[in-house]
Amino acid sequence: MRKTNQGKPPIPNSNVGPEAAFTDMAVNDPANVEKFLKDVLFGEDGKMPPLMKKRLDNSFQDAKKGDALAQLLAGIACQEGVGVPKDTAEAVKWFRLSARQGNAMAQYYLGLAYCFGDGAPLDRREAIKWLRLSSEQGVFLAHNALGLILFKADSGAQDLAEATRLFRLSAERGDPQGQYCLGVALRKNPPTPQNQAESFKWIKKAAEHGLANAQYLAGEMCYIGDGVAQDTQEAIRWFHLAMKQGHVDSHRKIGEFLIIGEGVAKNIDEGIKLLRWAVERGSKEAQFSLALYKLEDKSKPSNLKEAVKLLKMAAQQGLPEAQVKLGQMLKLGQGVPKNLDEARELFRLAAEKGYPTAQYEMGQLYLHGQGVANDMTEAFKWFKLAAEQGDHLSQSDLAGLYFKGHGAPKDMNKAAHWYRQAAENGVYEALFSFGVMNYLGLGMPVNRKEAMKWYSKASDLGDMRAQCALGLNYYKGELLPRNAAEAFKLLEKSAQQGFGDAQFFLGLMYASNDDGFEDELAARKWFIAAANQGHKEAVSYSQVIDFNSPNFIEELREEMIKRDNDNFELH
Repeated sequence: MRKTNQGKPPIPNSNVGPEAAFTDMAVNDPANVEKFLKDVLFGEDGKMPPLMKKRLDNSFQDAKKGDALAQLLAGIACQEGVGVPKDTAEAVKWFRLSARQGNAMAQYYLGLAYCFGDGAPLDRREAIKWLRLSSEQGVFLAHNALGLILFKADSGAQDLAEATRLFRLSAERGDPQGQYCLGVALRKNPPTPQNQAESFKWIKKAAEHGLANAQYLAGEMCYIGDGVAQDTQEAIRWFHLAMKQGHVDSHRKIGEFLIIGEGVAKNIDEGIKLLRWAVERGSKEAQFSLALYKLEDKSKPSNLKEAVKLLKMAAQQGLPEAQVKLGQMLKLGQGVPKNLDEARELFRLAAEKGYPTAQYEMGQLYLHGQGVANDMTEAFKWFKLAAEQGDHLSQSDLAGLYFKGHGAPKDMNKAAHWYRQAAENGVYEALFSFGVMNYLGLGMPVNRKEAMKWYSKASDLGDMRAQCALGLNYYKGELLPRNAAEAFKLLEKSAQQGFGDAQFFLGLMYASNDDGFEDELAARKWFIAAANQGHKEAVSYSQVIDFNSPNFIEELREEMIKRDNDNFELH
């Protein structure tokens, strides 16, 4: 990039024609071209020197005669309201005349007019056409503008590869905005270490040029270790630099660090002050962060009311996290009156934007018929969308639907696949279920030792089914070393949670006069408890226990040995 004289934009090269000089500046010094037009040609602070007024008058006269550069200048004067009333439609007229003659900057301005519907109809196709013509003449501003249109998924003409190419043209010539855009575009590529590192390289270059958005993103990437080694202190440094420029979300980030004392000395009051500063400037993320803090801080009754107000503000601005949190509160009646209709609408808004937690919540509503008719097909649809984005709770529920054939044809291979995904990420409900799939060979080869591993994980988290299955296997001593004491402990834990099978098996242990657990009263107690839950065998056992009959005691022992865990409810 050309060096400027004491921060002032350079005057185009006077040794070439004015249009060529102006285009040369647009190609080589895009950061200053608009400032040159407004400050040098039309005066500073809206005060136009007489000489400039005369030059402007001459520009309009020359424009009417067909001079392309004069038409460009006339268009900018109308667009900015400099020396003439502001009139964007009139500006577009002059830009079009100049652009048709091949003026690169006029093509750029005309493309922007179509892009934003400013003085011209909103027309992305026309915007792309004119910006492409300008870009092909080397105008950096057009590289970036066209790249952004092609980059945005909602433009109807997304072309990530072409957008990346355009941003790179700009970035490699030193344009900070192009460097920032290139870094962001590279983050859309597959998240390989090489792509992530290159993304950070360009984001950092833009940040070092003082671009506040780039400084903020550099901070985010340093904080999570994306493309660079994780470094909280470096992240905070970048956030502070952006904050000094008034970057709203950097105020929020520093505020969050201060509240929890991460990387900085804890200072809740100062942190809240920064969050409020960002809230006052409309940051939905700051509204959400402050709401979460207020929900956790129960020292003041007014905090709940303020939290709900902040959540509503953020939700109305379309923040999915806020929509889901407020929806969850409405669903459960936590801090607000229960309202399933409002909850569903909030979940729907976030779910349709692709937010996986909201899709999970939509699936739950249809699965359980909460505020809507029970609909397994709808539940399946939402769980699948969320599961494919990596939502582990949805993966577990989706597996359950495949297992039962609800909302989709029964498919044990897919059930096993999704149970594995959920179980490997520690989802409580999936651990035992995946163990059963291994035990019975459903959607996979039988692997009962592997099943014991998953039963153990689920048991440690308190799953009563897993405790019962694991306890039974300790008693039998086939897949696990026989350990009656461990069997008794696990069965008792499960039985105390109300699991009917465990209550029945625990009754058998007490009644079987085996391993020192003989207790007729306890046996009857657990048989009755199981019978009250509808356990058919427990009903008869509770009535006919005969400790004096060796045959009966042996029958009880055999009953324990032959029992398997293939009939437990999976999900």
